[in-house]
Amino acid sequence: MIIVAGQWISKVEEFSGKFRNLTGLMEDGSAWLQWALLERQLVMEARSESDLLARMQRGLHCCALMTIEALDLTAHPRRMMELDDEVIKVVSQAVSSRIDEDRDKAWSELAEAGIQNFSTLKDGKDILEQLKVEDCSVFSTLSLGDLICLTALSSEDSPLSTCASPGMQHKAADFAVSLSQSCPEFSDACGFFCHHASVSKERSQSAVAEAIKHLWLRLAPLVNGTLETMTMPRVDSSEALTAQIETRVFGGEPLGFATKHQALRVLSSNIDSDCDDVEWAQAARDVLMDVRCMIRPGNAMEAVLSQDGQKRSVEYVSDEASAVLDCSTSGLVTIADFSR
Repeated sequence: MIIVAGQWISKVEEFSGKFRNLTGLMEDGSAWLQWALLERQLVMEARSESDLLARMQRGLHCCALMTIEALDLTAHPRRMMELDDEVIKVVSQAVSSRIDEDRDKAWSELAEAGIQNFSTLKDGKDILEQLKVEDCSVFSTLSLGDLICLTALSSEDSPLSTCASPGMQHKAADFAVSLSQSCPEFSDACGFFCHHASVSKERSQSAVAEAIKHLWLRLAPLVNGTLETMTMPRVDSSEALTAQIETRVFGGEPLGFATKHQALRVLSSNIDSDCDDVEWAQAARDVLMDVRCMIRPGNAMEAVLSQDGQKRSVEYVSDEASAVLDCSTSGLVTIADFSR
């Protein structure tokens, strides 16, 4: 055990402050407790000031990932979006600062922090280079921390993007579409990929609109509402929806989901309309039918699809907070919580 000198205390406080910023939105103290325990261990094991700083830097990166792992994304998806930039920055710095020196060691240190399956990403760049967009099986066991790092690889603003070729960044963006269709359990994490796909200037508008559309289908069941049968204006086809997304997102105008039921309008209107795009309408119905599997346990919410001739209605029952889907001008799909 070592005695902490005065100048060390300031360093400890500096790193604690950074970690506090990452965990400030947490309702419970689990993440903060993780940091406190790790902080004590770091101080007791450090042999010098430089050793302490190095240990604390690694600890900060690891705790940041553990914090994200601890978040209940189904219950608090908005918080994940708010933590996005800071976490990606921390994780990117953690890996990119050592990627040339000792990449395998850097990945293994992150794996030791308790991020399951993280070691499968130590050759993440190579995986992306070889990725076939239509095959998501290689990613089926990845943790959220893994997905965050893959997002960092595809982000133009990330230090890791300097290690990625334009072709690899495009594959990471294309992966958003495939992931949203094949791995619904990672629908929230998929939002990061869709965001980075949308801000890439080299991506076509139609490809981004397609990614957002599929993400919409997966996130729609997370929207809570009061007991109400929703009557929605008609949208004739998925082509009309795609055009609407392209115009509003790329024209710099938010999609404008201002009320708690508007987020499901496109889905419901396609179900209710005489839509020629049968496959898209069926996909919307399938997602709504999967609501019991997607929604958080304990949330008293039901989706009922009734058919009266050609008319179908959707009813939602919830005794908890309402939420709406929104789409920012950058194309980032977010979920905002609203109290009753």
